[in-house]
Amino acid sequence: MDIFLLIMTIIVGVLLIFCNIYILGVYCHPEDKGFGANAYCKLIVVVGFTLSWGQVLMVPLDVSNSRGYGGGFDMMTVWYVIYIIVLVFISFIIPTAQFYYESDDEKSMCERLTQTIAMEFVMILLMGVFQCIFYLFCSQASVPITVLYYGSSVANNGMVNFDYVIPQNYFVTVSQSTQQANLKFNVSLYISIMAFLSFIGYFFLVLFGGMGLSALPIDLLRSYRSRPTFKTSKQAFAKKNQLKEMTQKLIDLSEKIQEDLLEIKYQKGFWARRKMNNKSSAEFQVFSEAVLQLDDEHQLFKMELDIATTNPLIYYAKLLLGFFGIIISLVWWVHILLAVLIKKNGFPIYALLDKMFLKLESIGVSFLAVAFFTMFTLYLLWCTMKGNFKIGIAIPFLFTIHPMRPNETWMNSFLFNLNIILITTVALVQFVSKCFSQYMRYTELDQIYGRQVEYLEFYKYFYTNNVFEIALLCWSGLSAIYFIYKSQEKPKLLLEIEQQKTKMEKQYKGKNEIELQELLIKKGVNKRDIPGQDNDNNDKKSTKGKDKKGKEEKDLEKGKSKEKEKDKDKDKGKSKGKEKAETEMSVYDFYDNEAEKNKSKKGDSKKKK
Repeated sequence: MDIFLLIMTIIVGVLLIFCNIYILGVYCHPEDKGFGANAYCKLIVVVGFTLSWGQVLMVPLDVSNSRGYGGGFDMMTVWYVIYIIVLVFISFIIPTAQFYYESDDEKSMCERLTQTIAMEFVMILLMGVFQCIFYLFCSQASVPITVLYYGSSVANNGMVNFDYVIPQNYFVTVSQSTQQANLKFNVSLYISIMAFLSFIGYFFLVLFGGMGLSALPIDLLRSYRSRPTFKTSKQAFAKKNQLKEMTQKLIDLSEKIQEDLLEIKYQKGFWARRKMNNKSSAEFQVFSEAVLQLDDEHQLFKMELDIATTNPLIYYAKLLLGFFGIIISLVWWVHILLAVLIKKNGFPIYALLDKMFLKLESIGVSFLAVAFFTMFTLYLLWCTMKGNFKIGIAIPFLFTIHPMRPNETWMNSFLFNLNIILITTVALVQFVSKCFSQYMRYTELDQIYGRQVEYLEFYKYFYTNNVFEIALLCWSGLSAIYFIYKSQEKPKLLLEIEQQKTKMEKQYKGKNEIELQELLIKKGVNKRDIPGQDNDNNDKKSTKGKDKKGKEEKDLEKGKSKEKEKDKDKDKGKSKGKEKAETEMSVYDFYDNEAEKNKSKKGDSKKKK
């Protein structure tokens, strides 16, 4: 057995299992996450996706086995076992899990199981009816063959010498003629089931595979193009300090406003209290808007930190994979066109990839031929899954059935799309055997699909006329044009950040900043930063920054001088019992001269008493 093929199959298989677990973790809904939550469904999803990839990995093994260095496996039996498992998953395991998951949680387990069994029975009955119809009317294969007729005659020109088979004095004439005929035979039930699954899967392959050949490389390149702008650690630290500083200022401001509101109770006179209430309400409005703005900035900062946790190298890897994917997609399109659609005298005009693989085998590096063949086949399956995850089973202009969205996909949607992908993979294997007919000659897959399935009644009109291949190529080209001119889709978190910034610009830009600055100075809270300022300004040294700093210092000096004058006025008529309270309230600017006189009179009357 080829050691390289064995090692490569094991390594790729293990990597694909981890990829399936990663896909489950990325797309699964938060309420379905966790090992204990719907563990049975999650196990089915991982095993089902692995089975899908496993079908593709068996194709290179079949090719190697046909060359004599694949280990001598009975690949016909291997394919029988694989497709029986696929049929069991498609018809029983996945639908049963999906029906049970979608049943009402409020019902008892017996009721849920009864409902699941009933729905499963109906589904198997429908599948059985369709399969019986196709087996009764479409189970005969008609393979075109060329019959050669040979004729000969021997003329006697003399005595026969029996020492020779044809004596020297005899001459022989040979005639040859050809005639086209059809070799008809009935296929087994197993082949009929495979043909039925493959025929249904071909429609999904055209839809998802054709779109994925265009969407996969374009989305990878656009993902790099729309990558977020990561903040440096210095910028993030400065923004964090700015938010902390502003938070402390608003806390201090809230305490002072609360003290002002309590002081209104001691104020005499209706108009004085009304005036103080109006001032307090205006100040509280400014304070409330500042708190809301600070909260929005904090949420924005948290989202920026979340997106900053993504490794920047991932986007460069997507860039490389995008260029790599464009090359492979172009090669696939050219190969389908030259090796399948355009033929001369019944043979491909130029089987591009077949010739490359056969050339690598002829120079003694067959392991490279197997590696490249596996790469092209796995890439096509990747494109098919990409197309399925991107559009799903969509009803045009209405809705999508069981869409696949990151962090929003329930397990029933996983199971539904897994069933679609398993059916599509059956058709993908047949499609690969047809596209690489020269390289896969003498394989068991070629015996199944190339000699039987493609010539069954009803099916052969689609396969011999290359209906699916033409549709796939046209749909893929239209999809490429659509995705190139379509507006760029950004990651969900990046869109949320942009929406938050737009909302803040409309709601807070140029509003409340002057009032908040005056209020902070008025209340004795030092003013340095205002919510909404860009944290990049902390790193810029400009004359504008110096002017702001000088202006702030002047405002602080004015505030201090005003406070001193107020302290002098308040000290005249205050009692000893309220001296401390009146000193704390000296930083506020809520009272006018009339209010101060009323307070002094109140103090004098208390002294006399």
